[in-house]
Amino acid sequence: MASLRGSAIVSIPLTDACAKMKTVDPEGELVRVARSVGIGFGDR
Repeated sequence: MASLRGSAIVSIPLTDACAKMKTVDPEGELVRVARSVGIGFGDR
């Protein structure tokens, strides 16, 4: 898997990439902006 570390693109094992759950606030700005440009999340 590719990962951005600073300004470098590096390869990392998938086990490292998936080791920790990363979440996004469903009421947060990232989701609001994504919805405003037509991205759907299957919840509406």
